[in-house]
Amino acid sequence: MEAACCGRLFNIEIFDILAKYGISSLSVFKKWLKIYASHSELNDSGKGLSKRMTKGRKTTVEERKPEDELRLKIQQMERENERLCAENLLLKKLGELERRRR
Repeated sequence: MEAACCGRLFNIEIFDILAKYGISSLSVFKKWLKIYASHSELNDSGKGLSKRMTKGRKTTVEERKPEDELRLKIQQMERENERLCAENLLLKKLGELERRRR
């Protein structure tokens, strides 16, 4: 909260944030910041844009790209893991068959 009082929050001008998101005043922003920082339960006041705020925002393609890449990497690793498990089972069976022949 001290960073907000100094006029900067994570090296971004607070007034730029207010303008970008259409927040009516600094006091509203500080109130939201205080509630957010306290991790308290948010209650619906029945006023304003409460439905829109709980819905979340749409992500851009650039934001989704790393997630998609990670998801694809996980799928690739799962397929590789399945292949290695199958190969391991095959080798165990071969070893068992060789032992039976002796």
